[in-house]
Amino acid sequence: MSPKAALFIALITGLAGFSILFFATTWISAVLGIFNLMCYNMVYTPLKQKYSFSLLIGAITGAIPPVIGWCASGGYVFDSTIIPVAVFMYLWQIPHFWLILFKYNSDYEAAGFEPLLFITRLGNKKDILFVWILGTSVSTILFPYFHVVSSLYLILILLAMNVILIYFFYKFLFGSKPTINLRVAFGTFYLYQISILAILIINACIY
Repeated sequence: MSPKAALFIALITGLAGFSILFFATTWISAVLGIFNLMCYNMVYTPLKQKYSFSLLIGAITGAIPPVIGWCASGGYVFDSTIIPVAVFMYLWQIPHFWLILFKYNSDYEAAGFEPLLFITRLGNKKDILFVWILGTSVSTILFPYFHVVSSLYLILILLAMNVILIYFFYKFLFGSKPTINLRVAFGTFYLYQISILAILIINACIY
């Protein structure tokens, strides 16, 4: 696909998305959608070829979609119920992307994203990755405090999931024998995200 073709498709789909959000939902969701599109393509994408910290900016674009959906249904953009969900989505993306880098670092280097690869060269990268995973876990454990999850059964499931997650990645990162491969770790972290979102959906249906 040529750059011109890609730009044309991006403009058409971006305009279509904005129109749907603006005319079918609320103006604030449409503004957030445009902001996210610009943040990813005009800020994050150029920066990740120059600066390693760009990953922290790129993660913002993954945290905004649940806020867009919340506002589209009539919610307040800074509501204390949706902000913890956005924080979880933000924190989840960092270790998720690190796991991708560990597996495909040569591809990123060939594509010109060498600055991001400082992560794979850190001597204490396992410690730092585990801290981010702990942060992601804590963000979901706090869901009941912010009334994001209210069902006692779902809270117990949530706690059990986080215990399993922390144990799994501790074993993966610091175990004496490499019994867990990178692909399984990546899939486990994706499954964790899907399970958290499922809990949120079930809780919303109950309450």
